[in-house]
Order: sequence, then C-alpha cells, then structure tokens
Amino acid sequence: RVKDAVGHSPISRFELRDKTSDLTIHFADDTAIEFLNLSCGYEGWRTTHGPQELICMGGGGITEFDQRKK
Repeated sequence: RVKDAVGHSPISRFELRDKTSDLTIHFADDTAIEFLNLSCGYEGWRTTHGPQELICMGGGGITEFDQRKK
C-alpha cells in the first residue's frame, strides 16, 4: 500500500513528536505516512538508516543505536 501511495517520490522531511514519539514521514508529492506509538510497554516502531537505528519505546522514549559509536 505504501508503494502504491508514494511510488518513487523521495522523502522531503520527517517529524518526530515530543512526548509521544509519533513519527511522520512526508514525501515530495505531499503524501505522508504516520507511525503512531500506541504502546505503553513495547516498541511502537523502529527505523534504520545506514549504521543508525532508532527504536520508539513504550511510553514515548526513543533509543538510538549507532554502529559508528562502537
């Protein structure tokens, strides 16, 4: 469904909301995808970009793992 909605449109920006850690990814064609953190005890979403990984924890916290920081 995501590929149908955005095709090859590049990501233009993203928003990470304080307190809730909801993630919104905006694409150049004005399409947006929202990842809502609806969990209080488990990870809500996770994303990887190269050596960096972000994990949205229950309760709205963000944990970062970066392979370059070893």
